Amino acid sequence: MSDDLNKKLAEWVGLRLAGELDYTGFYMFADSEGIAHHANFTESLDACFKWLIPEVYKRCGQGATQALLEIWGLYISLGAYWRKEAKALCFAIEKLIDIEKSNKGG
Repeated sequence: MSDDLNKKLAEWVGLRLAGELDYTGFYMFADSEGIAHHANFTESLDACFKWLIPEVYKRCGQGATQALLEIWGLYISLGAYWRKEAKALCFAIEKLIDIEKSNKGG
């Protein structure tokens, strides 16, 4: 599931999967210019805040970004079920992507 979610999130921010999970625990992605980037969104808050949160802000504005971070806080407060903060943030962003997709009809 993390592989699919990482790929979905990467595509949403304009990256494409360019390699499998490596020994360091990161995937290799390439941007539109072919420049390689290493990230594992579901395991790294750094990657989430570098790539995903700016995209949320760009697409949805400040209000939606604030709401998303509040939803993330709710996921974290659920405790044992959501063990990793980065994964919880990724799940929240995935829901946003799904809503965006359904609004576009695709």
